[in-house]
Amino acid sequence: MTIPAHDEEPHLRTHQGFEWLYVLRGRLRVKLGDHDFVMGAGEAAEFDCRIPHWFGAAGRGSVEVLSLFGKRGERIHLRASRRRDAPARDVTGSRPSSAGAAASRRA
Repeated sequence: MTIPAHDEEPHLRTHQGFEWLYVLRGRLRVKLGDHDFVMGAGEAAEFDCRIPHWFGAAGRGSVEVLSLFGKRGERIHLRASRRRDAPARDVTGSRPSSAGAAASRRA
C-alpha cells in the first residue's frame, strides 16, 4: 500500500490479530502504545493489534509498505530449508565431524 504524506494527528486504534509491516520505499512513522518511531526502507515490524497503534508516512513524502494481517492473532513463522548442495552445519555453524556427516548421509 502507498500512504501519502499528511499533517493529521495520529489516531491510535486496537483490534484482534497480528500485523506485519515491511517498508519498501520512504519512511514510515509508527506509534505503538507509548512508543513512537520511524522505520526506513528494508525495515520490518511485527505487533499485536490489541496494543493501540497507528502508522503513516513520516515527513513530506509518501511511504510504500507491505502489510500482512493475521486476523486470528497468529504470529508469523518462517520456514527455511538448507540447499541440498550446501554442506551440513550444526547450530554453532561449524562443519560436522566426518563420522557425524556419514551418519547424517545414511539417515
